[in-house]
Amino acid sequence: MKYFFVARIYGLKLNRTLNRGLQLDENLRLSTSQDKLERVCDKFFEDGIGFLEYGDLKAGPYVYAEGKYDYIENEDEHNRMNLLNYFMSLSQTLSAALWLYRDNSIRTEQGFIYIYDETKNTIENNSVSSNSRSTYFLDSKGGQNDTLFTYEEITAAVNTFKIFFNNTQAAPLDHTQTGSIVTTTANRIERFNYFLQAARNEGFLPNRISFYCTALETLLSTDNQEISHKISERMARMLGNDFPSRDKVFKFIKTAYSIRSSNVHGDKLSKNFRSIEKQREISTDLDEYIRQLFQKILSNDELMGIYIRDNIEELRQWFNELTLS
Repeated sequence: MKYFFVARIYGLKLNRTLNRGLQLDENLRLSTSQDKLERVCDKFFEDGIGFLEYGDLKAGPYVYAEGKYDYIENEDEHNRMNLLNYFMSLSQTLSAALWLYRDNSIRTEQGFIYIYDETKNTIENNSVSSNSRSTYFLDSKGGQNDTLFTYEEITAAVNTFKIFFNNTQAAPLDHTQTGSIVTTTANRIERFNYFLQAARNEGFLPNRISFYCTALETLLSTDNQEISHKISERMARMLGNDFPSRDKVFKFIKTAYSIRSSNVHGDKLSKNFRSIEKQREISTDLDEYIRQLFQKILSNDELMGIYIRDNIEELRQWFNELTLS
């Protein structure tokens, strides 16, 4: 028996055709080839997922994986659903990886796994299963739009992401398991990723801005005293090259925190921030600032080591030297 996993990728535009596919992880590949789908996805598969779903798969880029499948009758349902969920989790990391380059709403909504007899002599043990994600990424304005990426950008982003994140823990379908990982074993970089993805899944912009601020705190906070001031100051020092640029960043982060404070305490937003246009502007700028900050951290081996070790005293000392020098 063999398995074939496939899931449509929404929100992604490519600058070239991917026939065999770009390898993302293990045997998971990103492709745009209809030939691949037509070779594997026979009438049994098409009938199993439905005409409309099959047409949607063929309408844009998709991820797929295939390999040998050990069919065990009493364990088949459990085994194939575990395999499906595993590849769904890996597929979700594509959007997270590409966020390192720019804002996007790239997402996987539903995946399928086809178990079939590779000889095509029988369909007795064939099966088609599906599962969906509860995380549908939105762009920083709270919308869903196509974003163009080059082949080279996708390759570089995926390689960077794999270095710093455990993909099998980055986006599990079981949210209780995710919560346990974040609050127990995850380091600061992994916790940052969790809260960043929560922000990117949020369409109500005051909530989104609040999640962005929490993500910032996983990177910049070392205690619970004067948090908004310290986060603003540390962000300004890391991103600004001179006083005007640092002052701009400092004031902006303070603004984001004022929105967060009103939102999490159930208050009305200040009149200055009630328009959706202003909220979109702040959300987009905050998303970009966080991306710049994270890129700086990824490029600093000393700082990355501190984050991965999750040593709060080392991190506090590093920021003291930064702000006092």
